[in-house]
Amino acid sequence: MTLEEIRANQVADLNDEEKAFLAEHKAELTAEELTTYGLAEPEVPETPETPGEPETPEVPEPEFQRRLKRHSLRKSKQVH
Repeated sequence: MTLEEIRANQVADLNDEEKAFLAEHKAELTAEELTTYGLAEPEVPETPETPGEPETPEVPEPEFQRRLKRHSLRKSKQVH
């Protein structure tokens, strides 16, 4: 049995032996033939990249931190 003999037949007329032969020789088939004979690998869609870790907020500038701390201390003194 050869690929040429099988190619001469209609796909619906292929028997199990011929289908197995095609599967064994699929490297020798064109992309169109692979699709025709149902041997093409299904296209796997690319998985989107998973989002990375969320960005960490920027650390406030030292001057801002100092003012924030001073403000917090004033607030805590007012409460008492």
